[in-house]
Amino acid sequence: MTLELRQVQPGEPFRVTVEVAIQAPGAPARLERIEMTSADARATFKADQEPAALVLDPNVRLLAATELSRR
Repeated sequence: MTLELRQVQPGEPFRVTVEVAIQAPGAPARLERIEMTSADARATFKADQEPAALVLDPNVRLLAATELSRR
């Protein structure tokens, strides 16, 4: 599974760690972290099956509006 993140606010991008909760069917959610050092970031995570859910910033640490889309 590959996640692509993009900062779209005006001005310089923030250096930030984004947490992602990945929920596989029948398993507890696992927390992954993506280090953003530029406006765009891509991270690949191992997954044996398609996740039942993905939650960006599950602990609400960022001041951000987020949107998920699937390709």
